[in-house]
Amino acid sequence: MIQVRVEQKACGVALLTVATVLCTTASPAAMVSGDERSRTTIEAGLQAAGQVPVVSQDPAVQRQIEAQLAGPASVRLDPGARVTSLSLTATPLKEILDAVAQAGAVTLRYASDVSGLDTRATVNLSGKTIEDALRGALQGHALTFQAVGPRTAFIYPDTPAHREKYSASIRVFAIAKADVNKLVQQLNQAVKPTADGFRPMVLTVREPPTVVVRAIPELMNWVAKWIAENDR
Repeated sequence: MIQVRVEQKACGVALLTVATVLCTTASPAAMVSGDERSRTTIEAGLQAAGQVPVVSQDPAVQRQIEAQLAGPASVRLDPGARVTSLSLTATPLKEILDAVAQAGAVTLRYASDVSGLDTRATVNLSGKTIEDALRGALQGHALTFQAVGPRTAFIYPDTPAHREKYSASIRVFAIAKADVNKLVQQLNQAVKPTADGFRPMVLTVREPPTVVVRAIPELMNWVAKWIAENDR
């Protein structure tokens, strides 16, 4: 997985994007102010830009945050990537998936606990988008996928537990003591990718001092603990 680090400074907000993660859950927007902010974090799932937590009273800053957070939620595999014709009989599933990926010029990543890739299967695909081709190839194998970029798909077991494991949420951390920019720099140096290669998206708001994190549960728990220990 390629990690991309992008820093932007605009409209009074410094945005630092480290990576993209998956996203599915949603809950209402939230906002706190005054002394309440110093001891409270806001957590909300992302479904649409209008449901992103309010982190700034400056409309321009808020729009920047919403745009940054909404981007990963709308990621799909390139609709122009197609499988023109693919017919395989009694072929291991991994070889079928490799053939689909090669035909559509996409990269496939797998969860560490994916199994059954040696199961033999038969597929006949013609004129399919890469997303439809992957769905067809995975059908009946208890596996699913999500796009993590226009040319990258992540394949994992299709169970409720795994869907929750790879679903990102948004959490807003009010910074009470530390310099928010230095804190985020230290955070991004300290955080490690998960075994499946995921990293959090971290956004910084200067005023009021706020860190907005979008991550899967494993990373979010680690980040929350790290911020609590280092906001001093």
